[in-house]
Amino acid sequence: MAVNKVISVKEAVFWVVTGFFLSWAVYTASIRTKEIELRNLQTNSDILSQSKVLSHKLRTQQSLSTGSVNNLSSKTGKTVAVNSEKTFTINSVKNIKTGKNCKGVWIDRTSLPLNRKECEELISKVASMGMTAIFPEVFSRTVAVCYNSSVAPHDQAFNHGNDILKVLIEEAHKQKIEVHGWCWCMCAGTAWKPGQKVIEKSHWLATNLQGKMVSQTGSFWLCPLSKGGNQYLIDVFSELVSNYDLDGINLDYIRVEENDKAPFCMCSRCRKSWFSWVSKNKTAVWPPPPRSPQYLQWKEGLLDGFMGKVAHHIGRLNKKAALSACILPLENRAKRLEAQHWKAWFTEGYLDFACALTYTDRLYRKRKWNELLKEYKESKMRIFPSVGLHLCKENPHRALALINASEKANLGGVMLFSLRDITSKVEKALNQKMLN
Repeated sequence: MAVNKVISVKEAVFWVVTGFFLSWAVYTASIRTKEIELRNLQTNSDILSQSKVLSHKLRTQQSLSTGSVNNLSSKTGKTVAVNSEKTFTINSVKNIKTGKNCKGVWIDRTSLPLNRKECEELISKVASMGMTAIFPEVFSRTVAVCYNSSVAPHDQAFNHGNDILKVLIEEAHKQKIEVHGWCWCMCAGTAWKPGQKVIEKSHWLATNLQGKMVSQTGSFWLCPLSKGGNQYLIDVFSELVSNYDLDGINLDYIRVEENDKAPFCMCSRCRKSWFSWVSKNKTAVWPPPPRSPQYLQWKEGLLDGFMGKVAHHIGRLNKKAALSACILPLENRAKRLEAQHWKAWFTEGYLDFACALTYTDRLYRKRKWNELLKEYKESKMRIFPSVGLHLCKENPHRALALINASEKANLGGVMLFSLRDITSKVEKALNQKMLN
């Protein structure tokens, strides 16, 4: 006699949910297997990948405005032949005036003086607070901010007949204060507004998979493989160190857009370069997995090549000018999120010092801050921590504690961000520190 078993609603739901989770488990297991296969393939081709990274760096460095580079060594005394006619040397250790007790402050465009009198007042103010270097914003969003340029369009907020940068340098040097030009690199616009130069040169911009030139955060970025964009930046930096008595160039936004969930840039230049770089890897796909080791190495190589060209030109035109960069504080995070392989920039002799963007509440916890300072000290690289005064406006003692800890660590310097955020309380505390 057959017995018909009636399944209740609860049991039906149970078996449906169980089936769903079993299917999901099988799917995730297959994905995991593919990831392991890809990782094994990467492990077996480490030597090949490293050689490709190196060859990519060298190929990228060969496209210089003055001609092709025939020889570039990675040790001290980099001899370069240009157009097979002229040779010169890029010194690995430059005559940097920034000493062991450097205390620098960034000056954004909203805080820049507009005439000589205001320049004198600004220099007097920073000198009274013990500053030994200022970092005025001279180039941002693809425009020249406070100097007369024949290369970049001018920021209309400044009367360029006065040439504020020239006056600022004159007044600062009277007080033995160094001036390092603060320059934006890859970021070409913010707040959903592209910079003036890239409005007419939109083909320089990075794009996403849909071809949009603006990121999810409303910013615009130059494609690292845009020859026109890269050459434009190099021409700007070359003009600055050639026409002005600057003590150095400080590169900001020397990175890729890290806030996008999707890879950025996805233009045809990057696609062609990617497949060329991984030509012997048959598993290469487009778009590449955002966190895959090969993709991260490829992106690092793009910025490494650009840094090499910038160091080449600045070293050739003005040997006394120091080259520095704003970097993400933690090395692994910098490489993973921003393609900033800044350790390699030091190793290759590109950087004279770096300004670590350490101004976050998380890092200001005493233990984290001291651990980071110790890490920089042990690295034997000239990395200056940065104190975010915008987080210390009403707490000058906190700012002083961070500055004192940095000086005690003897890292070579400390940076303050920024002059605009120096309140009367913080200024009074810094003046008192000078008197003591």
